[in-house]
Amino acid sequence: MSAKMSREDFLVYDEVKDSIRAYLNITFLEEYGIIEEAIEITQQYEIIVVAKNYIKYLGILMKAYEEFEKIDVAFSSSSLQKLKQKIDEVENVYAIFTSNKFYFNKYFVSFSRENELLIYIKTNMPNYFDDVYSIMLREFKSMYNYEVNYILQTLKIILNTYIVYFEKLLWKEAISSPKISHTFFVKGFTKIDTKSYINYFFETTYPYSNEYKEMKRMVDEL
Repeated sequence: MSAKMSREDFLVYDEVKDSIRAYLNITFLEEYGIIEEAIEITQQYEIIVVAKNYIKYLGILMKAYEEFEKIDVAFSSSSLQKLKQKIDEVENVYAIFTSNKFYFNKYFVSFSRENELLIYIKTNMPNYFDDVYSIMLREFKSMYNYEVNYILQTLKIILNTYIVYFEKLLWKEAISSPKISHTFFVKGFTKIDTKSYINYFFETTYPYSNEYKEMKRMVDEL
């Protein structure tokens, strides 16, 4: 890098964006890995990506899964078990990422302390340091916000899509189990699906409680 470089040159210097991009790629390596894997899975199995919000049904579906396992430990196929593992993985990353997305300052401080360009400027061209630092801060914030929004929206779509296919497979395999079918027939079920299962939970909640109201709203939306 030449000491004669002008301040205008720094404004278009590709190393700024390249260094930011490299840092974000490492920082969000796990999230990018999940996204890439999900894309491969949807392409391989020709899965239709779902836009509707099914995340709110995840809790009740997992309750059903756990109850079915108690009734018939062998009811779930390897496909259903693997899908559940994928949902658990994505849900965990989504929850952590959602809570950490506002930690912009922490990420920028970490980035700026280790950035070779800033270290070089501070050591060899101190008169330019404040200008370059401001440029990096602006570019980092812009690129960080873009990546965070992209990752959040994509993880949400992936989670929704997995949940929809988990729901279909869950009820299919539950119905195929004589033990589960008999148990819920005795309980008065005429059909085993998400709506019927949520209605069944009405009996285990207090009328007019927040949980009851939330379940009723969910049933009305099905």
